[in-house]
Amino acid sequence: MSPLALKSRITQWWHRFAEAREGVAAVEFALIMPLLLLMYIGTVEASRALSYDRRLTSAASALGDLVAQNKGDLTIAELNDLFEAASVTVAPYSSSGLSQTVSCVFVDASGNAKVVWSHDNTGGTPYAKDADYALPKAFTDIASGTWVIVSEASMNYQPITDFVFKTGLPLYKEYFYVPRFGEFIDVI
Repeated sequence: MSPLALKSRITQWWHRFAEAREGVAAVEFALIMPLLLLMYIGTVEASRALSYDRRLTSAASALGDLVAQNKGDLTIAELNDLFEAASVTVAPYSSSGLSQTVSCVFVDASGNAKVVWSHDNTGGTPYAKDADYALPKAFTDIASGTWVIVSEASMNYQPITDFVFKTGLPLYKEYFYVPRFGEFIDVI
């Protein structure tokens, strides 16, 4: 076959290939499908992580609010009931990895915050009595000379797949409440 004939055949083949439309949709779908699948799974994972974060917000907020609403002292049994009530707010997700802490902090007239008591949902005391506690300056200005109930909640979000998030995402929330009745709330 002469070079001219070969060139002519290649040109014809190229024109036929460029004008052919059979299977183009299948090829385009095969090229775009991995990107679409990644976007879909990423959207599902991101929305689940946001949902976990909102449930954690509810748990931390409910715990602090329930403690701050008390008038007078709490027993350890009552505090454990409040931990349980707050952990229900993470439903329908499992509360097995939920860590909750509630503390009472006194803010003196100069804005220094010291821990009065602290308990967590495992029965421990995460902060030592009279330890410094770093409250935001805006809050120490407001709460000067009074007690602050600090509630914290954390959990680790585990993704369904490792396509988007390779490891779990640590989630943490912290809320501050002034006792509703202005009285010191102790845990006895």
